[in-house]
Amino acid sequence: MVLEGPHQPMKKRLTKDNRRNKAKDRNTKAKSEEFRCISIAPIIPFLKRRAISTYLLVGVSFFYSFNSLSSYPDCFEGNQKSKLSLAAIDPYANAKSQGLLERPSKKTAGPADHQYEERSENRKELEQKILKIVKKTPMEKMADAISGRDRAVAAFLVGIAMKESKFGIYSPKKNGRDCYNYWGYRGRENQTASGYSCFDSPEHAVKVVGDRIESLVKRGVKKPSQMTVWKCGSSCAGHSPESVSKWIADVNIHYYQLNPPDHITKK
Repeated sequence: MVLEGPHQPMKKRLTKDNRRNKAKDRNTKAKSEEFRCISIAPIIPFLKRRAISTYLLVGVSFFYSFNSLSSYPDCFEGNQKSKLSLAAIDPYANAKSQGLLERPSKKTAGPADHQYEERSENRKELEQKILKIVKKTPMEKMADAISGRDRAVAAFLVGIAMKESKFGIYSPKKNGRDCYNYWGYRGRENQTASGYSCFDSPEHAVKVVGDRIESLVKRGVKKPSQMTVWKCGSSCAGHSPESVSKWIADVNIHYYQLNPPDHITKK
């Protein structure tokens, strides 16, 4: 018996529209899958060929690379092919191993360098001593040039200048200009009316007078008592023994301050 009414236990029936929509969805899904398969199918062989060619290329490259490296003995250590030499593969490492990329080390000081440093230190020390003696005098500006001379020459330049001009305080002038002649030197350099040389600069004066004193030192003049030629000329017969002795004593004062006897002995 079939029951009718709102409480009738019936399966829900599909309407024609629902059936039509479901059929349409199934057709659309089938077409979509068919289209995807159709669109991918042509390129599958190409992708397979591309992958195979890539693998072959990598394999061949590795084979030739390994064989080319094995032909060089430098690439291996102890004939063991599992240990490659970095220097053979990397040019930078090879150059570095040979010291081509390293900074040059500082030059080791040799005897000549030590002698130069010693002379520099001696010059500084001599200049400081000269400055203490000639401070606040016209000769102060000559301290640097004088310290560059041999110690005996420098000592004579200072000692004689003190005796002859009191370090430039009493020195010849020309046309109201200082001649920088603090040693009573008579030469051919722009002479004054009284025959004294008039130099162009302090350095010029130290050069000319220093060269003259140096020539006497090379002849054996080692102390003021042997330098009387500067006071007397070729002979001291026209000078009193007292004036000659006084000249030697006054020059001794600063000469031995800059060139002490123990330094002369060492030389």
